[in-house]
Amino acid sequence: MSNVKYQHFLARHHMSWFANADGTSSFWSLTDGVLQEDVNLTEIGGQNNLYESPELDRNFVEKQVLNKIETDFFDARSRAMVDRAVRKSDDRQAVRRYVAAQFIREGYLHKRLVNLEHDLLSLAKEMGLERHWGAEGVSAEGRRKRASATMAKSLVELDDLVRMLKHHVVIFVQRP
Repeated sequence: MSNVKYQHFLARHHMSWFANADGTSSFWSLTDGVLQEDVNLTEIGGQNNLYESPELDRNFVEKQVLNKIETDFFDARSRAMVDRAVRKSDDRQAVRRYVAAQFIREGYLHKRLVNLEHDLLSLAKEMGLERHWGAEGVSAEGRRKRASATMAKSLVELDDLVRMLKHHVVIFVQRP
């Protein structure tokens, strides 16, 4: 069984647009207010086991879902930069899927899912319903795993969200 690698909130290819020539970047941590120089993009913007679910093979979301979404988007973006327009309907769909995936991949969302479950468990205990809801002894690791599984399921079912983005605008900017 393969190990799950570090999984990113934002595609490394996307982050590379803002990187130095050697692939490193300066990183300003909003959490602790520290500026870090020469940070490798493989080491920031994610966590281990971010998109894992017991219902899916290991690395399924990253290899089978995100890989295609990112490849299709960056190909569409390249064509759009040359043509100065998104001409193909497949390219428009690729952009929609990438943008929708970014909403789901948000690190803040993962943390909110973990905290939401914690809040619901606290409420169940206050109401005396923890046994009825099956909320007894739920660990922080269990909440993290369920948040990851929720994100994985959302990415697998991405096209439901994509339909809601049909009339939104995406702007490409060419980097010098």
